[in-house]
Amino acid sequence: MNMRLITVFAAIAVVLLALDAAGADGPRTGFQEWNAWREEIHLPADVVFVYSDEAARIKSWADRGFETWVMLGASWLDKQTDIVAQHPEIKQTISDGTPFEMIPGRAWVVPVQPWIDWFNRRVDKALDAGARGILPEEPEFFASTGYSESFKTAWRDHYGEPWRAPHESLENNWRAGRLKAYLFEEFFRQVCGHVKSRDASVACLVPAHSNPNYTDWKIIAPHHAFFALEDTDGFIAQVWTGTAKHAHMLGGEPFASAFHFAFLEYSYFAELVRGTRKQAWFLTDPVEDAKGAAWSDLEAWYEDTLAAALMHPSVNRYEIAPWPSRIFISSDLYGDGPVPESYKEQLFTIWKAQREIPEGGTWAGPVTTQIGFLTADSAMWQVGQGMNRFSGHIAPMLAAVRSGIPARVLPAERFAEPDYPPADIKLIVASFDAWKPVSPEIVQGMARWVKEGGVLLFLGGADEYDAMPLSWWRKQGMETPAAALLDALGLEMQRCKSWMPKVVPGLDTAAMISTQTRILDPAADAPFALSASGPLQATLPLTACAVQDARVLFSNG
Repeated sequence: MNMRLITVFAAIAVVLLALDAAGADGPRTGFQEWNAWREEIHLPADVVFVYSDEAARIKSWADRGFETWVMLGASWLDKQTDIVAQHPEIKQTISDGTPFEMIPGRAWVVPVQPWIDWFNRRVDKALDAGARGILPEEPEFFASTGYSESFKTAWRDHYGEPWRAPHESLENNWRAGRLKAYLFEEFFRQVCGHVKSRDASVACLVPAHSNPNYTDWKIIAPHHAFFALEDTDGFIAQVWTGTAKHAHMLGGEPFASAFHFAFLEYSYFAELVRGTRKQAWFLTDPVEDAKGAAWSDLEAWYEDTLAAALMHPSVNRYEIAPWPSRIFISSDLYGDGPVPESYKEQLFTIWKAQREIPEGGTWAGPVTTQIGFLTADSAMWQVGQGMNRFSGHIAPMLAAVRSGIPARVLPAERFAEPDYPPADIKLIVASFDAWKPVSPEIVQGMARWVKEGGVLLFLGGADEYDAMPLSWWRKQGMETPAAALLDALGLEMQRCKSWMPKVVPGLDTAAMISTQTRILDPAADAPFALSASGPLQATLPLTACAVQDARVLFSNG
């Protein structure tokens, strides 16, 4: 048995031993499948997410003892489907007037009323067939779109003014992103409200990629807005090899690790629902959407994401496989033959173990979980135009995990709640470069927490989106949201010093910056969670400002 596999089974064993033995409420493991029941894809799980509203297909799984939930695409479908043919104006459209089509043959839609009404008719079919859960998956509005007639109409209705092309200004882009988020929020308000009006005991969950992934991929899906809806019951965290294994810049170097990025993705969902009645389900995928990978690579990536999922003990619900037919029926899409028997045996062993992981409890030994890194829905609103801030946003989180610190990714919007963040968070790391606080209540909540004894490590500087005339901070007379935060803290920014990269002939900007860094050393009295991480390497340009009476956490030499 290889060391990777030993690590995975050790993680399962720790969770099983460390957690309290109380039973979970409802099903704990499931898988999604478009096929009717077949013996080859009968997995050891409690519920099947049937990717169809057809009664016969749903019944085929129910007859084998599975609870049946129905999963349907919230934003995409075959472009020949009747709703698209009847309402071509609902297709997401790019600036040249052509429909967005990432995958040939598919249409992505603007979720306006004709789409919502059509979708709810499919929900009715699923409920009539006995579905006990409705899962509108992947609510995705692409940053490059916003030019269809339905979106222009939605702009006029929402903002009370003529539509403005998103690409013509940063503020237009921001407002387009905010409207895209609102339209999907309204979609889930109506769809989940319809589900609950039919039967309040039926679950309505949001299967979606994570905030870090959607921000990186320039897709808009407002997780916190979905969370805040009364009739949503939680999320299925769609994290897998495809979202987790590609490279990100860290310390000026490309860094690719499925484990590290997946850990952050799972953390976001765990923290989004923490302390509430809402559920988080963690997806892992034994294969991958992209075809052609070797089985050995697929197994390694799966083990990385599984280990990352198991290191969040507050969650014990799992989607154990999307599309098991890809593993056991069309397995010739990968490697050079069917799934290896050893991998198959490993999967069934893990799936059975996941089904037994109980709810609640604590780890057997102490885990340093005191550091929270903030992100927000608005990170997705400012992608597509202006400087790409994502690398600087994700790098501190990746650096923490790479240093052995289990960073917690916190939704900034929850700082508007009076008792947020959780009591065990002692330090938060925040920057308003990649995202903006959408209300003054978020800034006030951050300031309240600091005044109550929390430590804030605030990074970043000026960003193009700070200058939006219609932003709440500009309306309050503040130049930036950071200035509003300092004002709420009763602090004043004084002198600043900047270190700029030197121009190196023959190197492009990215290569030039990657070779020029400054070392930031933790201050002598820095909190343990920071001092344990050791020196940080910051790429230029770098600006440091003096803030009167603020605590010094790092020295930049």
